[in-house]
Amino acid sequence: ASLKNDAMLSVAVIGGGLCGLGTTYHLLARGHHVTVIDGACNRGVAINDNGHFRTASAVAAGLLHPLSPRLKMTWCGEEAYDMAFELIQAAGSDQIVTSSEVYRPCRDDEDRDAVTKAASKLGPKELEILDANTLTAAVPWSAMTRFGGVRIVRARVIDAQRYMSLLWKACECRGAVWQFRQISNIDEFYLQGEFDRVIFCGGASGLGNKLLGDQTSLIRGQSVKLHSVQQHNSLALLRGDYLCPLAEPPATYILGATRERISTFEHSLAYGVDSPHTLLTSHLQKAAFDMAPSTDFTPICATAGVRLDGPKTNFGRLPVLAVPKPGLIFAGALGSRGLLRHAQVGALAAELASLDLGAKFNEYIPLPLRLPPSSKAVSYT
Repeated sequence: ASLKNDAMLSVAVIGGGLCGLGTTYHLLARGHHVTVIDGACNRGVAINDNGHFRTASAVAAGLLHPLSPRLKMTWCGEEAYDMAFELIQAAGSDQIVTSSEVYRPCRDDEDRDAVTKAASKLGPKELEILDANTLTAAVPWSAMTRFGGVRIVRARVIDAQRYMSLLWKACECRGAVWQFRQISNIDEFYLQGEFDRVIFCGGASGLGNKLLGDQTSLIRGQSVKLHSVQQHNSLALLRGDYLCPLAEPPATYILGATRERISTFEHSLAYGVDSPHTLLTSHLQKAAFDMAPSTDFTPICATAGVRLDGPKTNFGRLPVLAVPKPGLIFAGALGSRGLLRHAQVGALAAELASLDLGAKFNEYIPLPLRLPPSSKAVSYT
């Protein structure tokens, strides 16, 4: 397939979160004219409504590495990681990467055996095995070290909000335009024919869930920032599985992100943000270990956002790339792997937009990213 008239296309990217900005960057690299449309972000800066972000990207704890929590290489993880880090460097990695020391502690002896096997399979390029004493020396303020663990060698912690702002500036310098408005009806917008292509990215506005129906589900993510008068270092506890020192003021802690399914988009709009105290209590109850000590924390703030979760497959939950109608592309449902997948999915969406798909548009979707016909587990073999 070829470009329409071998000319540059006018493309609307609806959604200015991680996926939307990754897509915009790759569209610009192909020479297209891009307009980003979003009413929950403004020029890469998420709108904070009393701690509630409609853009889930702004709530991201910021963990970037190619492995699953069970320390297996994710689907196309190495490619996705390299593409994501290339984009982060283009935006200014020296201002975005807040930590390169990320540890995955073992929960018990059985988990330690599984982690050791994973480390031997992946090799020292990905994992460095640490005994309890070494891990305790690295993160002495945590109680999650008594069974040892691993350092995830290529892991980075990213300031997601700052990254989105800088990535937008990089896109703007290449000619992208931002329209700060909310699209309420994707079909009406598509039928107006103002753009050659319309790419819907992400899903925090709820339109993605309406567009794709029961193939996706809405998820609320939250994070909370804490202060402790007794501690002298800063720490992020990410998704209950990872520990890392942060370049934050001393005694600052970040917990994130909790998950909760939401029945409808209208329900998500009415969702407030749990108080930091409530969020802290619920998180520590669910976590396998508490941080030590866990009783002297003073919650500072909590943030929340809504995102899409894609269908479950035998590779786990993969992002979704779908073309519901010719010229209308959906890219999103990146979930907790938003930082890992945003450049990879953005490049695929930009490639799809560059094709004159015509009546056979559905044949060009890369097979592992096709929207399955049902929400049941799907095998991509």
